[in-house]
Amino acid sequence: MLQTAALWLLPMAAVAQEMDFDIGEAKPKEPKPIYTSEVELGVGWVSEDSYKFGEYSGLETKGPFIIGNLSLQIRDPYDSGDGEYYTLTGTNLGLESRSLRAEYGKQGKFGLFALYTATPKYLHDDARTPYIISNDGTSLTLPANWVPGNRNISQMTNLVADLQDVNIKYQRQKYGGGFAWLAAQGWTVKSSFTRENKTGDQTIAAIFGSNGGNPAAAIVPEPINYETDTFDVSLGFAGKKAHFVLSYNLSVFRDNNDGLLFQNAYTGTWPASVSYPTGYGLLGLPPDNKAHHVRFAGSYLITPTTRATANISYGHLTQNDPFLPFTINPGLLAPIALPRESLDGEIDTILATFGVTSQVSPKFNVRANYRFEDRDNNTPRDIYVVVPADSANQGTLASATARINQPYSRKQHLVELEGAYRLSSRTKLTLGYAYDQLERTFSEVAKTKEHSIKGKLNANPSATVHTWVSVEYADRNGSDYDDNIAVISSHTDEFLGPDPEAEFDNHPLMRKYFITDRNRLKLQGSANWLADDKLTFTLVGRYNDDDYNKSIIGLTKSRQFTGTLDASYQVSDAISYQVFYTYQQLRYDQTSLSWSNATTPADRVNFDLRGWTNDIRDKIHTVGFAAEWAAIEDKLDLSFDYYFSRAVTSSDMTAGTALTLAPLPDLKTTLHNIDVKADYHYSKQIWLRLRYQFQSYRVTDYALDGVEPNTMRFAIGLGNQGPDYDVHVIGVSTIYRF
Repeated sequence: MLQTAALWLLPMAAVAQEMDFDIGEAKPKEPKPIYTSEVELGVGWVSEDSYKFGEYSGLETKGPFIIGNLSLQIRDPYDSGDGEYYTLTGTNLGLESRSLRAEYGKQGKFGLFALYTATPKYLHDDARTPYIISNDGTSLTLPANWVPGNRNISQMTNLVADLQDVNIKYQRQKYGGGFAWLAAQGWTVKSSFTRENKTGDQTIAAIFGSNGGNPAAAIVPEPINYETDTFDVSLGFAGKKAHFVLSYNLSVFRDNNDGLLFQNAYTGTWPASVSYPTGYGLLGLPPDNKAHHVRFAGSYLITPTTRATANISYGHLTQNDPFLPFTINPGLLAPIALPRESLDGEIDTILATFGVTSQVSPKFNVRANYRFEDRDNNTPRDIYVVVPADSANQGTLASATARINQPYSRKQHLVELEGAYRLSSRTKLTLGYAYDQLERTFSEVAKTKEHSIKGKLNANPSATVHTWVSVEYADRNGSDYDDNIAVISSHTDEFLGPDPEAEFDNHPLMRKYFITDRNRLKLQGSANWLADDKLTFTLVGRYNDDDYNKSIIGLTKSRQFTGTLDASYQVSDAISYQVFYTYQQLRYDQTSLSWSNATTPADRVNFDLRGWTNDIRDKIHTVGFAAEWAAIEDKLDLSFDYYFSRAVTSSDMTAGTALTLAPLPDLKTTLHNIDVKADYHYSKQIWLRLRYQFQSYRVTDYALDGVEPNTMRFAIGLGNQGPDYDVHVIGVSTIYRF
């Protein structure tokens, strides 16, 4: 309607000029004022309870919530010569996901800041447990009327009646502050300190059982009461040719809980003192630790066309939290003491990267990088004769439960070379080579070497079409695969006996995908077309093919494809649209073999008889549409956003003739999201905002659906189901700008 009126006015003005009379000049349009601060305050409503919907936002509970956001900025005029400024920024102040940051300083002299952030994580709002949880969450006991089962949940006749609701969630809260000081021309000193408290619960399996034949478990809440302090200080210099930063970082982690005490809900074949009601287990929780890091990062302009960079860091990590006892059960014999009071863990790390980039000629650029990483684990090795899950008497040095810890170390050398040549004003060709060598201790493969080559072509056929395509091929080979090193390095000589090479943990034909030989092909590309000054199309694709050509058992092949088509249309200054579609497919081929100690040696390698395969496919479709419309200029702004995603994971399995195969159901998730917003400009400074969101989520997961606390025979579950929901959120707020 506004455009039609404008068309009518144009000929009227022309007629007036022809008849030589004045209809008056149009009132000049006033420039829009510039506001630097705004405050938003309002109220919203959530239609349903859903931990999944409010997983990180804090909108997990049905009912009202406060909308509160602010951005305050006060600055001296640019020509005042003082440059003093104040800022205060707050988001989601009425929710559990709130944040607040304040800054004060003088431009070019110093700056101070203080911050507070809160981040929730809502896990399960439908969990149930028979355990009575202590106030601090570190002790789990059973009701007085508890009826145990002999490693059989069906015998627990009071289990259902004893169940009580428990919400599984935790919250992170971080607060701190810091400063930056321009000490002299080009020199800057910065420092900050933050403390993060993480409190709440997550889930863990509490297990009794001395071997694979007599386990019994319960999924229980694990208490979280962590505290992490982080301190940073740095000195920076920026000059005409060189700049660098020298920094120190300290991280201190504390777990205010030592362990989780839980009562055994079962009776079993273990010693009588282990069974209900006298049997208790103690789970160790994350230990206290410290990390120190010193880092130097800088660059130097050697010539106007050549720059060198360096990034060197050293880290020292320690862990000395006292060990818990082998067992807390006084009825179990444990004559062999712990070899030390704490792990005395110590890791030293070195990370150094060096690079040179140079424009050799107007058409030719080169780049060279070298990366060295050394993770040296100096933790002492000792023999720990463990008491398995508080369920059996301690063994001897010749038993399988006498284990030696393995302090894993790692060293990497990575060299990257790249050259780019401009074939024409619109075409550039880039070629590269990389060599990556990794050395690991206590690993089936001691050293891997990977060579990769890649090429990339950037081509702009016209001023409105921009494209690029790249291809990369990598070949990784390793030293001989030592399939029994995990057993030999973690057991005692007394246990291994005269022929340790005969011992093995995993099947000798199994290969771990991250260290075994691999061929990789990676293809990527993008095309952008500016059809006109209003319409743009973008196409992006990526394909990755990993072939583990020497793996007989394990992951043998992996393929990943992602493609996205995006279009945006700017109808006018007032109306714009955007639409996109993404398709992603992940495919993993796995081969394995089912065997046990009772399987004959010949059948342990008979794939026709006992082998099985699994072809796992993930297919994900995502589509979205967004629109923005200034319905009434400077009065009413509307926006609409919709996206839909559907993911299906399917498993195509085959099995040998000696195995019974049942197909696995598909895993499915579907998500719809609608977000509508209207901003009404009551005045230049006061806006009224109305916002509506609808989200629908459906999940089909055989690991959750219909699995109640008493469904499994040897494990008491929490009974949490797939988190389906339909949630409406509406919010009304006022925004004041100044």
